[in-house]
Amino acid sequence: MATPIRQSAFRAIVVSLPGIALIPLVITPPEGIPPALLMVNPAVLVLILGFLGAATAERAGLVAEWILGAPIVWKRLWQGFVVGLLAGVIAAAADQLLAPQWQDPEATIPTLLESTGTLPLAVGILYGGLTEEVMMRFGLLSAALWALLKILPRTPAVWLAAIFAGLLFAVGHLPAVVASGAELTAPLVARILGINTALGVLYGLLYVHKSLFAAAAAHAGTHVGVFCLSLLW
Repeated sequence: MATPIRQSAFRAIVVSLPGIALIPLVITPPEGIPPALLMVNPAVLVLILGFLGAATAERAGLVAEWILGAPIVWKRLWQGFVVGLLAGVIAAAADQLLAPQWQDPEATIPTLLESTGTLPLAVGILYGGLTEEVMMRFGLLSAALWALLKILPRTPAVWLAAIFAGLLFAVGHLPAVVASGAELTAPLVARILGINTALGVLYGLLYVHKSLFAAAAAHAGTHVGVFCLSLLW
């Protein structure tokens, strides 16, 4: 029996909360703004996209463990984690080698290896792996795939939905760069959109072909891969 939409949306919100709670620890708010207010925007997005995913994921033939009542299959999670780990190592190595092409002389925007650490790793696992996957894959990709399946065969619909969610995932990283004061040069924008779109599509395909938590494990694994490579580079 299908899980009621309100119950699924509530579960999606619960899964997202640990990542949202970490935001005040890593982002400094403007003067006079309470740190707690930094959690409002992502909380509203999770609320909206959680309900969107709850209403469309099952109709699109997607699996979301616990959120939609499906059991957790640990093999899927480990497979996703390993794929994400390898993707993180490849992305971080390429980013470091190509840094002279996009990084400004003052290194205003650090490379993936330069920006990792214990706290960023925790944020990457909880906010990236859980909160962002609920928003971008469970919410956006599910709705996009559900809509596209009405006009397209499943294979092209899956790819278009994964690319759509991946692009929005990548574009969502640009405001933080603007807030840092860095100049949005063409090479920097290409770097941000390229890395994050590729990773977003990877997570999307894992969601479609395995499950949401497999995609979440891959997202978390990417941050672990970057962190591990930073210890060896």
